[in-house]
Amino acid sequence: MTATPIDSASGTAQDAKATAPGLEIESDETIAGLYRAIALRHFMRYAEARDSAARHGGDFADHPPAPSIVGLIDQYTALVEEHTVSDIETARSAIPAIELAAVIALDKLLTNIADFVMVAPEADAAMQARLLGKVAAWVNHMSMRELADQIRMKSVRETVVAIEKERAKGASLDDAFDAVMARRRSGRAEATQ
Repeated sequence: MTATPIDSASGTAQDAKATAPGLEIESDETIAGLYRAIALRHFMRYAEARDSAARHGGDFADHPPAPSIVGLIDQYTALVEEHTVSDIETARSAIPAIELAAVIALDKLLTNIADFVMVAPEADAAMQARLLGKVAAWVNHMSMRELADQIRMKSVRETVVAIEKERAKGASLDDAFDAVMARRRSGRAEATQ
């Protein structure tokens, strides 16, 4: 979960996820769905605390009403089932997946303290594994892209150095390029034989 930074000049809270001026963030139903699931888990905690307080004589005239915990659990389950099907493809979608996994972990800790179970432990463990598995797959994909980029950059640097060596021998840029590429092609042809 993300802490809300405080603007030191005004002392007011800043939204860490607010968009930069002139930047429009594309809406994404999966990201929104995961954040809605996080909100429902917090709302379940509110409903549980409200029920506990009511049993002990708490007055909630100035509080918003809480729907049934069973209804919240059903909504939550439907949301996570709907919004954890697709693969994670961006850092933007990885963030709420990690945050939801963290909220689930926090709820497990609180369950051990308060003896209140909101969602079946097996379902929570499966959801954590699914979310973290999707994030891990995305991170692996990104690391493979970075590795491919590094290999391409190394090849480009080697090509530039080889062309410069040919140019130092007096070859024109076109002739130097053609000579380097011909050597590369012949090297590949030999490697495949």
